[in-house]
Amino acid sequence: MLNASEIVDGLKGTNAAARFFGVQPPSVSEWVKKGVIPDDRLLRKAALLEECCPGFSRRTQWPDAFRQIWPELAAKDPADQGNTTADVALDRRVSTEPNPFPDLDRRAAVQGA
Repeated sequence: MLNASEIVDGLKGTNAAARFFGVQPPSVSEWVKKGVIPDDRLLRKAALLEECCPGFSRRTQWPDAFRQIWPELAAKDPADQGNTTADVALDRRVSTEPNPFPDLDRRAAVQGA
């Protein structure tokens, strides 16, 4: 799991990270100071971050939640070999663990996804 500083460095600095996330550079500097980029910002750009930020992975950034958020990754995960996509979806529906990102599920329901 990368911290804020490692992600900003992977994006080639504060100004580039600010452009990437659509915020002002002082916001990025604050994230680095705190050591955390807000999850809502990371989630929106996670797939793209995997392509352009060395070492960033949705699987390692959210090891307990990536299967719920990105079922297509769960289907490719070696830990899920032998499970079908339907099994993964069923696991998600019957999980007793609280959803770590309930706002995303609400947005998806509203958008019909």
